Amino acid sequence: MKHLFFLLTFFSAQLSAQNLVTNGAFDQDISGWDTTYSDAVWVADDGHAADGAFEIKTDFNNGGVSTASYTPIEVNSSRMYRLSVSMKVMSNTQATGAAAIITWLNEDQMSVGYTEFLYSDDTVNDGIWHRVSIEVMPPEGMKYAQIALGVDTENSGSNELSVARLDDVRFEIASPNEFAILPSHSGSWYNLEQSGHGLNVEILPAGRAQVYWYTYDHLGNTMWLVAVGTHDGVKFEGEAAVTDGALFPPLFNSSDVMVSSWGFFELHFTSCNQGVFKWKPNNINLYPAGEMVVSRLTKLAGMVCDESTE
Repeated sequence: MKHLFFLLTFFSAQLSAQNLVTNGAFDQDISGWDTTYSDAVWVADDGHAADGAFEIKTDFNNGGVSTASYTPIEVNSSRMYRLSVSMKVMSNTQATGAAAIITWLNEDQMSVGYTEFLYSDDTVNDGIWHRVSIEVMPPEGMKYAQIALGVDTENSGSNELSVARLDDVRFEIASPNEFAILPSHSGSWYNLEQSGHGLNVEILPAGRAQVYWYTYDHLGNTMWLVAVGTHDGVKFEGEAAVTDGALFPPLFNSSDVMVSSWGFFELHFTSCNQGVFKWKPNNINLYPAGEMVVSRLTKLAGMVCDESTE
């Protein structure tokens, strides 16, 4: 049984890290890449991990990038993706770098202006392979990613060749066990085994969020904790505060409100309807640190969360 579990785990990990570019190793050719508007060829006797590489060249040195594109790949805007490419800028050429470009496309496979760039490192024209990568999230509403490989040129006006080689192109889900934080995660959440306390989550613009925890203090009194913080697209972190001192209206006076730091919250989601909530109190003698799995209780009208295209 242990061996079966290991095999299942192993193959699950392999599938979750599947390369969405079917010909990124260039072992035999550069099929799948559109070279209509570029001078790109397959090189048999060079490569990063093994022989076989993609070479692109141009004598139009205008400061731009000459590229060849791959077939559009269907993506899920709820996922973070990683693009990794091996790049070699050929020495004794006019090239100033190599590049990989992601153009995000809508459901009609049309570009609406969203683009990500991945360039070779600062060492150029050294004729050495360099491995570079970037993690990106599709903009909301984008359904496809189109990857292009290119050579970066200097605005010299020279008609000498600029040449770059690229290899081992991988485009994959970056964090298979994590889920992007989306506006649709706004709503109420709770632990299925602990009904009676829970969270309210508000996903705000500009990478910000608020998390309210409706719970109880060490004496059994109701306690509301509020954390305002930021997220990096997959994980929220914020300092939590608790208020005290004021009375119920009409006796309420805002000057009576005392705000105290309580600790820190962390929240990430594993799907549209489940996440993991962690807390770290300042006073660990009264409140032990911990974590719990939370499930969706409510959602906002009109909000859609997409778990397709795993």
